[in-house]
Amino acid sequence: IDFASKSHKYNQQFVRYILVHPNECKQYIHLLLIAAKQFDKSNVINYCL
Repeated sequence: IDFASKSHKYNQQFVRYILVHPNECKQYIHLLLIAAKQFDKSNVINYCL
């Protein structure tokens, strides 16, 4: 689920919420960080409930 965040109109950013099975959460976050090397890891917030 993507939500547009408040930002400059020419520099649109999105906040992404992804629901995964609890057993797959840590593995998914690891793969996400590998796939998104161009992003600052501090921008990835992970809630494993």
